[in-house]
Amino acid sequence: GAGPPPREDPSNPWPGKCGSGRGKDTFTSGFEGPWTVQPTHWDNSYFRNLVAFDWVAHKGAGGKWQWRVNGTSPTAPGPHGGEQ
Repeated sequence: GAGPPPREDPSNPWPGKCGSGRGKDTFTSGFEGPWTVQPTHWDNSYFRNLVAFDWVAHKGAGGKWQWRVNGTSPTAPGPHGGEQ
């Protein structure tokens, strides 16, 4: 968690309660996977992918519900330009 808000400890606002923030204390938002093949290039590929593939809900590695391409449809772009 974020820890106490600034009004409770103004000298140390939002200190975090996640240990060191390194190694075993690290975590992600729980939402894993690519958004587009070229994340630094501005285009509409994210929206094209939304309508071009058949998506199904699944629980990701971080324990959050997210979407992935249905196994019967073509593969979606992978995080490094390949396919997933």
